[in-house]
Amino acid sequence: MSAIFIYAIKSAICLALLYLPYTLLMRRDTFYSFNRTVLMGIVLLALVLPALDLPVFDNGVLSGISGKGRAIIEIGMPQAVIEGTGQHVAQPNPVDVSQEWSVLLVQMLLLIYIIGVGVCFVWKLISLIRLMRFIPAGSIWKEQKDGVTIYCHLGEASPCSWMNKIVISEDDYNNNPSVMIHEKAHCHKGHSWDTLLVSLVEVFMWFNPCIWMLDHSLQEVHEYEADDEVLRQGVTAKNYQMLLIEKAISTSSYTFANGFNHSLLKKRITMMMKKKSNKWLSGTKALYLLPVALVAVAAFATPKVSKNLEAVIDGKVNVNVLNDQNISSKNVENQAEVDEITPALTSQEAIVLDEEPKRAVIAIDEMAPEVEQDPDTAVFSVVEKMPEFPGGMQALMTFLASNVKYPAIAQEAGVQGRVLVKFTVSKTGKVKDARVIRGIPAISAPEPVLESEKEMYEKKAEAAYQINTEALRVVESMPDWIPGQQKGQAVNVSYTLPINFKLK
Repeated sequence: MSAIFIYAIKSAICLALLYLPYTLLMRRDTFYSFNRTVLMGIVLLALVLPALDLPVFDNGVLSGISGKGRAIIEIGMPQAVIEGTGQHVAQPNPVDVSQEWSVLLVQMLLLIYIIGVGVCFVWKLISLIRLMRFIPAGSIWKEQKDGVTIYCHLGEASPCSWMNKIVISEDDYNNNPSVMIHEKAHCHKGHSWDTLLVSLVEVFMWFNPCIWMLDHSLQEVHEYEADDEVLRQGVTAKNYQMLLIEKAISTSSYTFANGFNHSLLKKRITMMMKKKSNKWLSGTKALYLLPVALVAVAAFATPKVSKNLEAVIDGKVNVNVLNDQNISSKNVENQAEVDEITPALTSQEAIVLDEEPKRAVIAIDEMAPEVEQDPDTAVFSVVEKMPEFPGGMQALMTFLASNVKYPAIAQEAGVQGRVLVKFTVSKTGKVKDARVIRGIPAISAPEPVLESEKEMYEKKAEAAYQINTEALRVVESMPDWIPGQQKGQAVNVSYTLPINFKLK
């Protein structure tokens, strides 16, 4: 459901970007059929553009939609390791934190959205059912003519139409042929299909005022188009306008129906009297859709926004990295319980972490005393000033998220898991000696094994290899760090980075 929520937000923004220029440039033009096409095109673009995943705009952002589900890559915080001690020290650089209240707020918004969709859908469904019951109810006769079914009602029934059905009073049928021409125009031009599609989008995008404004604009265009058809049939504008004024008292109360008047009397009369717009100028105005659509694709047709929002909506909160000011034994213990994406940092200790996460991190004041080592050749685990990625930890997370790719074969084979990559930040800031200390294992096929199953095991083994290789590749591609320092001298510092590949 969170993916639908994200898609709805992106679609709403796309629709606003595409529709608002229309209200300024084209709403008053007299090329009604063209305007109707533009409006429906805006709706379709708003639905399609956020669903695109174009590599040209991807810039390496984490993404993947496969038959196995959505591919997700979680990046843990790099941490220093004390080899052989079973102790881990969180890097003392603070990182921005998504607070728990913000997650609750987003989840509340998601709940409100779901409720809104349900309420709007029920309202639309009830309106449609009422209309379908009203059309045949109370009719004294019905007739099929010119591809439509006419339901003649007693009394002063307000004329309206839905799909190929027309409701009309006996008086209008006998004495006001303009009414029948108008309603037939609604049926023959397929206006009801436009209304149905926009109504469905309103359910999905109920919180967006632009879709309701677009609905009103579409109703206007439908009426202008039907009025224009009446005038083309030879009815004089003066007589038709007088008829509109007479019918202004009654109106259809059904949401889906194409009523004879939609409280648009003044606008409809004004448009009848207005001089025809310049055809070429109107067509040129519609070209605004091209750059706006490209902007929308560049901004929303990549998974970067979805990834960030989805992390919050699904409750994946990055916990704060411990620093000198907030460390205590109790604090550290709670930290380790929450941080599911900062695993143990050696192959042996990683197994311990999976079973007993509280033992993953200890307080700095419990560390072993300072160790005297040659800064030129030694690789330190903890130093006075830890190395720093250019721009800080947030920049590191952004770099990793923009460069790690979930291998396609792994998505197809459903292979997922956690990879630990150990590396050294040299005293010159270079990332070197990167190696996978705990990767996704390749499961060997048991003997005997069927040929079809053997192929599956081989595919899974290749997938595991590619995931491990991808994690290593990204670490090796990191730019130079700001080196760590011990006693005022630059030194080599060892780190381990956890990367979790999983399918959802």
